Amino acid sequence: MSGGEPVTDVLLSHGELRELPRIGNLRLANALREVLRARLAVVIACCALIVFAPAGFAQVDDVASERPPGEGPTRVEVAFYVIDLMKVIDTDEVFEADVFVVASWKDSRLVGERARVVSADAVWTPNVLVFNQRDVSADLPKRVEIRPDGTVIYRQRLAGTFAARLSLARFPLDTQTLEIELVVYGASTDEVLLVESPAFPSSRSDNLAINDWEIGELSTETGVLNPVPGAPSLSSLRIRIPAERLIGYFLVQLLVPLFIIVGMSWVGFWIDPGVIPARTSVGVTSVLTLIAYRFMISGLVPKLSYLTRMDYLLLATTLLVAASLVTVVAGNFYMSQDRRDSALRLNRIARPLFPALFLLLFLVLAFAP
Repeated sequence: MSGGEPVTDVLLSHGELRELPRIGNLRLANALREVLRARLAVVIACCALIVFAPAGFAQVDDVASERPPGEGPTRVEVAFYVIDLMKVIDTDEVFEADVFVVASWKDSRLVGERARVVSADAVWTPNVLVFNQRDVSADLPKRVEIRPDGTVIYRQRLAGTFAARLSLARFPLDTQTLEIELVVYGASTDEVLLVESPAFPSSRSDNLAINDWEIGELSTETGVLNPVPGAPSLSSLRIRIPAERLIGYFLVQLLVPLFIIVGMSWVGFWIDPGVIPARTSVGVTSVLTLIAYRFMISGLVPKLSYLTRMDYLLLATTLLVAASLVTVVAGNFYMSQDRRDSALRLNRIARPLFPALFLLLFLVLAFAP
């Protein structure tokens, strides 16, 4: 090949080039030369990529698979915001919430990079999970923001059901602490630490959908979680949401009907002892109504191994209503023995005694610690 020959002439045979002008198809010859030049450029680019790319690919792979270099564990700062809290389900011991989580950390390998948003798989990202989630969905794509100073920011919105350890001993006068616990799965406390962001403390919206609880201000607590005995300890961050049950619903729907049922059992003390059928029917009706009432409210609280304040109140009122029926039967017995004075005296004693006992019982259960 002479120095003046085009490269395409070498790639085409000399016989083919001589035949092209003879058939008068110079445009086809020029087109073939352009195609061959493009193919040659592609070959040269691929060769350069093969020679120079391995180091770059290895560096990207290291950034994605290995945590940032440095002494001690990588600090992951978390900011937490409760967008909405919908309801607390006592019988299942869960609550429904909509939250927004922002996690940030430093990666010195990304210092000087241009600001951009990439897939979370392109850089090292801690595997942050909600430990007490029941049915939670992530609404945002798994992407991170990279800043020129090496800061990496991951944002996610979580909505669904979270498990809650409820202490219902004082139900319905109880206060609860709803928790959302974040952990870093697959990394021990020597590798990754979750901490609250000092720049953006955890907070909540002022307009929450829940209307039967008074929600307080959020607090956080860092700790260590041992999910399985013998497994490495995981760094955890607990977000605590204080909640106080509002008594209005239970006062109207539960306590007022209960007071009426109990008061109905005292009506027999004001009926003349000689009207035995009416006195007896009032007492029996009160007992049966209270039994039906207990069945009605049995689904409001989970089946527990201990008694709640409401259970104690129902148990005590059941005994009082039963005692009222026994007192009425005793008065009927006195009347059958022609002891009207004894029956009247029993009524006079029962009229103030039973309301006083019920009031004392209610105050003790309401204000006892």
